[in-house]
Amino acid sequence: EGVNTNPATDDEKIGVMYKFYQDGSLLSETFVEVDQTVASKSWEKLSSLLIEPGNPDSIEIEILVGKDATGTVSFDNIRCNVTPGWAMGVFNGSAETPVGWMNWSDGSGFNNVVDDTVHSGQYSILLEENDGDADERVYYTGPVPVEEGKWYKIGAWVKTEGISTD
Repeated sequence: EGVNTNPATDDEKIGVMYKFYQDGSLLSETFVEVDQTVASKSWEKLSSLLIEPGNPDSIEIEILVGKDATGTVSFDNIRCNVTPGWAMGVFNGSAETPVGWMNWSDGSGFNNVVDDTVHSGQYSILLEENDGDADERVYYTGPVPVEEGKWYKIGAWVKTEGISTD
């Protein structure tokens, strides 16, 4: 909404920077630009093909709005897919989990934070599998400090529906 059009410099551009690393060294980077030929538009899928950057062991993804860019920009469902096969996932790429939670999924299904099925509090995490493939769904929190030698009681309330007994 209301972004500056036809940016003349990098400081006026908006987009997503992908940086690939191996053993802490930068192998490759790609900047995928937002279409700034018009000031406002609905959701649009951005994508770019990156030639094999070597053998990366990590990726850093930054959403960048140049210091001279204007307007409001929303990003959602940020991914890095490797064809063919899987090489690396993007945790919390859906941008929909509360602060402190991260997620990743592979295959057909759904995972998100929901507010219509809760045990207590305001939210629960819904993991839904839509096929019989060996997919993966992951939700986890950031590290929490613990004390050595202490006992901790952990637990979770779980509700299941239509789980395969095979």
